[in-house]
Amino acid sequence: MTCSNCTDSGCLSCNATDQCSQCIENDHWINEFSCQYCPMGQYSDQNGKTCTDCKNLCDWCNSTDYCMSCINNDTMETDINGDPGNCKCKIGFYLDGGSCLPCSDNCLDCNSTHCLACVEGMSHDVDDLFNCTCYNGTYFGNSTCLNCTDSGCAQCDDEDQCSLCKNEFQYIDTFTCTDCPGGEYSDNNGISCSSCSDSDCISCDGPDKCDQCGTVSNYLNGEICEPCPSGNFSNQDGMTCSDCGTFCDVCTTNSTCNTCKSPDTMEEDLENPGSCKCLDNLPYFDGSNCLPCGSHCEDCDLGGCKVCDGNMQPDSVDPNNCTCESSSFWNGTWCIPCSDSNCEKC
Repeated sequence: MTCSNCTDSGCLSCNATDQCSQCIENDHWINEFSCQYCPMGQYSDQNGKTCTDCKNLCDWCNSTDYCMSCINNDTMETDINGDPGNCKCKIGFYLDGGSCLPCSDNCLDCNSTHCLACVEGMSHDVDDLFNCTCYNGTYFGNSTCLNCTDSGCAQCDDEDQCSLCKNEFQYIDTFTCTDCPGGEYSDNNGISCSSCSDSDCISCDGPDKCDQCGTVSNYLNGEICEPCPSGNFSNQDGMTCSDCGTFCDVCTTNSTCNTCKSPDTMEEDLENPGSCKCLDNLPYFDGSNCLPCGSHCEDCDLGGCKVCDGNMQPDSVDPNNCTCESSSFWNGTWCIPCSDSNCEKC
């Protein structure tokens, strides 16, 4: 008995010279006793008896555990660290169905919905996450991002053609960022200026959003200009009100009074700038006006009578007037002591 060579050179073992039972290469399979290549995207399985599909993006594999060539090696690579039996898109490409498509220009890596990394000097476009755009104040030219000429420009279409200003109080005037006049705000995406709704507002970032009031007697209450209460003035920040000086009704600061509380009975207090005082002949203040000392009062001040006529004392009810002391009574002209020295009231 002698051994004869198998007829098929790719055959490892055969039952007869022309009946192969096992192939040498694992990418071959036995088809009608002959070793043949499995179709692209398949590998030999079950001792070469059948061909089994590689994973969906793999074009050549020796099992579902290891892919040796992808369906497009220009855009794909074996997923060594994830699923070695399959392929993944190379950096700069994203999977769309069974193909890897390039990311948008200036995007280094992406998936099917947005860019994952932009080239240096660019950021994700907020209106189109799949694309990249130059940072504010720059524009794309000569394959890179260049600075806009106008330092106040957030976006420009060319070096000296601004299309959006950084400052919300500016608008585009002949491709240049220009301040809106006082009492106006940037409108129509920075194309024009419109008036603030509040006529006293000198700065606003929208029709009804005042930032600063123009009248010193007004303050910003939320987003609306309102008058400070009487006897108050608007602080420098325009956000709060502070008291004017003593007896001052209208002022611009606490050291400058424009109108006293009782203009006919008061005058500016030169020793205390911003405050008012009663006229010398009207030393008593009743809460509204300055008045002369009351009857039978020889000397008084703001708070009332200090010195009364004989046998009299300041009235506890009306402090600017005087009343008879205890143990005396008013006879219609002056106070008379009670006849009984032990009498407290008569």
